[in-house]
Amino acid sequence: CQAYRDAVDPEFRLIGPAGLFNSATNLLAQLLRMNCINNARLKTKKYRPRDAPSGVKIQAPWGKHNPVFWRLHHEAKVGGAGTKQEDFLPIVMIKDPLTWMASMCRH
Repeated sequence: CQAYRDAVDPEFRLIGPAGLFNSATNLLAQLLRMNCINNARLKTKKYRPRDAPSGVKIQAPWGKHNPVFWRLHHEAKVGGAGTKQEDFLPIVMIKDPLTWMASMCRH
């Protein structure tokens, strides 16, 4: 997203999963950690101590399954403290509605 790239310096950029329950956000988190590294963060070491050095967080700082309007108004208990939410770009996992509803009904 060009607006994100213009607003956040590379060494402060963060990504992580967000999405509805049962939409494979844990798998997305694992794939992001395995395949995405912010080299600018690793080289400059300007990241904040609680943030992920690679630039990939386990979840959105406002919560992995929380609605996006909680951004800037809520801090997740895990991974939210000390994170500047404006520096975070959520990678959102979605499913088609029928498959998602079937998986919700199973649990």
